[in-house]
Amino acid sequence: MPKLASAHEQGLTDFEASTWQGFFMPKATPVAIVQKLHDATVAVMNVPAVEERLRETGNDPVAPDRRSPEYLKTLVEREIEKWTPIIKAVGVSAD
Repeated sequence: MPKLASAHEQGLTDFEASTWQGFFMPKATPVAIVQKLHDATVAVMNVPAVEERLRETGNDPVAPDRRSPEYLKTLVEREIEKWTPIIKAVGVSAD
C-alpha cells in the first residue's frame, strides 16, 4: 500500500504496531517434541527462498536471537503485561 500514509504521517505519535507468530503446544508437551518442532522451524527459516519470500511479503525474517522457546515465552509475558491494562480500560471481552 505505497500510497497509504503511515500512522506517524497521519499525526499519531508514540505509535507502534507489530505482528509476530509462534507455535503453542499444551503445557505438558515433552521437551523432545518441543525441541524437534523448534529445530524443524529454524531449519525452514534458514532456507534462502523462505527468507526472500518473507521480505517480498513485507515481513522480516526472525532474528536468530529471537528463535528460542524461551524468547517466545518472555515475549508473550511482555505482551500480556502491555495489553492487559488497555484491554481492561476499554472493556474488551471475548464474548
